[in-house]
Amino acid sequence: MGILDRYLQKRGFVKAEDIEQKSVGFMELETASNPTNRPDQDRIADYGTFINAYRRLPWLYAGVTALAIAATKPVLRAYREVKTADGVDQVEVTGEDLNALLELPNPNMSYIELLQVTIINLALLGNQYWNLVGTREKTPISKTNPPVEIWWVKPEQIQPKPNPDGTVGAYTYTSPIGKEKDIDASEIIHFKLVNPGSYHLGLGMMEPLMTTNTLEFNAMNFERYFMENNGTPPFVFEHPGSPTDEQRKTFYRDWDERHKGPKKVNRPGMIWGGMKTNVIGATMKDAQYPELRKMNREETLAAIGTPPSVVGLLEYANYSNMEVQQKKFWEDTVIPILGLIADKLTLRLAPLFDERIWFEFDYSNIKVLQEDEERKSRIAATLIQNGLKTPNQLRSSMYNDDPYEGGDQYYMGMSLLPVGFDKKAGAAKRIKAATKVKAEGEDDKPKDSFWTSPERKKVLWLAFDKRVSSQERAILPEIEKYLHGQADEVYARAASAESVADIKPANLFDIEAEVHVYADKFEPRYRQAFERAGNAGFQATKGMIWIPPEERKLKDVDEFRVTPEHLAKLRAQIELAANYFNETTWKTIRVELERAGLENPTVQEVANALKDKLDDRAAYEARRIARTEMASTENWGGLEGYKQNEYVTMKGWLAQPTEDSRDGHLAADGQEVLLNEDFMVTGPDGNREALAYPGDPKASAGNRINCNCTEYPVVQ
Repeated sequence: MGILDRYLQKRGFVKAEDIEQKSVGFMELETASNPTNRPDQDRIADYGTFINAYRRLPWLYAGVTALAIAATKPVLRAYREVKTADGVDQVEVTGEDLNALLELPNPNMSYIELLQVTIINLALLGNQYWNLVGTREKTPISKTNPPVEIWWVKPEQIQPKPNPDGTVGAYTYTSPIGKEKDIDASEIIHFKLVNPGSYHLGLGMMEPLMTTNTLEFNAMNFERYFMENNGTPPFVFEHPGSPTDEQRKTFYRDWDERHKGPKKVNRPGMIWGGMKTNVIGATMKDAQYPELRKMNREETLAAIGTPPSVVGLLEYANYSNMEVQQKKFWEDTVIPILGLIADKLTLRLAPLFDERIWFEFDYSNIKVLQEDEERKSRIAATLIQNGLKTPNQLRSSMYNDDPYEGGDQYYMGMSLLPVGFDKKAGAAKRIKAATKVKAEGEDDKPKDSFWTSPERKKVLWLAFDKRVSSQERAILPEIEKYLHGQADEVYARAASAESVADIKPANLFDIEAEVHVYADKFEPRYRQAFERAGNAGFQATKGMIWIPPEERKLKDVDEFRVTPEHLAKLRAQIELAANYFNETTWKTIRVELERAGLENPTVQEVANALKDKLDDRAAYEARRIARTEMASTENWGGLEGYKQNEYVTMKGWLAQPTEDSRDGHLAADGQEVLLNEDFMVTGPDGNREALAYPGDPKASAGNRINCNCTEYPVVQ
């Protein structure tokens, strides 16, 4: 049995020869009863009308185009079935003639263009044809004459030509000037949507939308004529007498000259001689014009399968249902159509190169279809807190992870303690166990910690990185502006000096003053980062990921409390950091002045050089300060959050491999110590340092600057 037979069986089909044996008699009867000897007489005669509607109707265009654009996002992959010693394996096909053909179907068209026009014609008309071109003319396409180009054909120009047994033996192509030509079936790939009224042609959504489109055209014309008439409905003049033809012509001419056209709107009119006006046309309100157009829009988008939010209609949308609509759009519209295309390519194109090849679309890069790790973590934590599942049950069902000893216990919701747990005895037991681990060696790790699995550690680190990156983006432009301001002040002081000898670092830059300026300016940013980190840390002690208030659906109350002691220590740490990088600025000024002393420059040249030097370093210095300070504040805040849960006594170092990861930090990953003790971490210089948390201000520059590590609470 070949791969094609297995492919068909997988989708519930029997072999092709069985289908032929069962259907040939029926199709012969169909053919015999048809006077033209063709079992299908449908022909797409309104292609131009349908395409014109696509061009002119905004919601039709928006819905179909959104579908076509979305369809190009998943990657089309080809796989080959390969026999191995262990059985049969599948290997992705890359770098072969088939890949080259799809990457550049023909000299005038890319793969994305070909796929988009295919999707558009499928949606509008239910049919799309690809013409396969081989290297040898007048020779059927086959393995010996495989296609080297693919061209799309307008559905109106091609018609299936069935054989007496119902199979399609050829396609009739009609040129724009009406000349017909039969094309061998091997040269055509026919994509079609289901059509219960035809054996050989698909049904698009334009035919069901004929009435809707007509109503929409009429509604748009009504609006245009209404506005051209200054928004005034038609009316008649009622005259008590019988005016002559000349009087009527004169009246209409004068009336049009005064009132007709958009620029003459709201001009007052005058009638005389006992004349009256009677409105005989319907207003837009009377015709329920807004409701009509809204109904047309909804019918159009429903027929396409494109939800309103996908095309920018946010009337009834919020974050939650927009996400649901996007997912529904992919699952109910995009994926089925792409599945149809992949199946057809497997059946018709792949065997021309290798019968072991099949096609599938890869949706791994479609964000809305991927499982939300943060959401999954929240669900798991809720199930455990409410006593509905044990940790081991969730490790198996949600994370495909191995069970751990003690993980079959159910927990109470409030404090995540096993039922019947003695709080004081349990805390003392954990402290005793942690002390024992410390005594046995720092590399020995307590077991059964909730956050130590690779999947959970990654989720926790990603949440940390997201918070730090958000704070970094907020503070970065402000720090850069602050540093440029320093450069301007240094320039002004240097330029005002009477001589180069008067330009001294002490006259240009006051480190102590700058420390207070920085702390006063940026303390609110640090405090926000610290509070958010504290809440995230406290939530982590409960096995949960903290969600920022702006992203929550429910207005939960955060549990972390900032104390006066926290604020005093925060201010001290800000000033300590500001002193460090302002000393760096002072050293930069001193070095630049020492260099200037060797070149005998003018006062203005020294001032310019100082400003250029400080301005040049402002951008990268701001990035370094923003990342380092926000990460350090985040980790200290998280640690303080751990301390506000009396059941957590230990912390662990968490490092994720990134481009900036240090070897010593990666080696410290998983090291666990008591909350008030230090981690021992090896720096780039090979020396081990005691750090309370990643980014600890007491660390050396090599262990602190741009550190991407964080910590986790030991939740057992």
